[in-house]
Amino acid sequence: MKVKSLLLLLVSSFMYSFLFSQGYRYVYYFDKDLNSTSKSKSIVTGKGLKDEGLFQLDYYLNETGKLFMSVHFTDSTLSVMQGVYRSYYPTALLEEAGEYENNGKEGLWTQWNKDGLKTDSVIYEKNNRMRFAKFEYYNKQNAISSFAYTDSLANTFIKQYYRDNGTLSSEASFIGQNGLWRSYDSTGVNTRRDSVFTREETEAKFSGGDPGWRTFLVTNLNTEVPSNNRAPSGSYTVIIKFIVETDGTLSNILAETGVGYGAEAEAIRVIKKSPIWLPAKQYGRLVRAYRRQPITFSVDGGR
Repeated sequence: MKVKSLLLLLVSSFMYSFLFSQGYRYVYYFDKDLNSTSKSKSIVTGKGLKDEGLFQLDYYLNETGKLFMSVHFTDSTLSVMQGVYRSYYPTALLEEAGEYENNGKEGLWTQWNKDGLKTDSVIYEKNNRMRFAKFEYYNKQNAISSFAYTDSLANTFIKQYYRDNGTLSSEASFIGQNGLWRSYDSTGVNTRRDSVFTREETEAKFSGGDPGWRTFLVTNLNTEVPSNNRAPSGSYTVIIKFIVETDGTLSNILAETGVGYGAEAEAIRVIKKSPIWLPAKQYGRLVRAYRRQPITFSVDGGR
């Protein structure tokens, strides 16, 4: 459910009543798109109260009763967003936070992933993204894999890449489309510098794209391996990591999981058979790229 859907809410026949528990004094009923509806048809219940001159509306999923969004408006008509905004994952962890001014984003907005790690940080001016940073991580290790920062006013961009042990491996810094690429060894020594002339990045991909890759895996995978190795009934998900080299070949094909019953070995066997990939590009240069592939085996003990 996107907050922009709230912009479609008109000053119309909102249904509300007074509540006296938990400080709420208003109730609204919404459908799945956050349009007002009757209580019997509602998917979401909004509970409101006045908060320091503004109107706060908290959105709860009827099915679970959990809070998933809290928005401030100028008043109970919900026509103008003003002030603090928060959205939440089902686990109650913050998903996104920021402030609105006259229906536009203003100031610092932050997003987190489901593990509570910051992924995006944006500074808005009158709903325009002016400066923004993006964080990416290795798996669930909380180890950062890359950090990127863009300043639209200065027309600058920098992106840093880290090894899974936390050391800086490379970085690109740009003014406009003119940039400098630096590589570092594990001790932090700058080993290479190159001029680059485009900010464009392209991920490594199978020649048939994601659909082609899925077809390759399904066609070549022996899904009976865990069952043949007497695995109990259930689902077994293995994760295989590998590197797509600059020539498109795959290397360092290793299992991150230890499910057993031959599942990892079978997944590795199939990935080793892969045809050549299209290598990744960073700033016009071919580069090595890490990939992680989950594969799930199902065992039905009733067969």
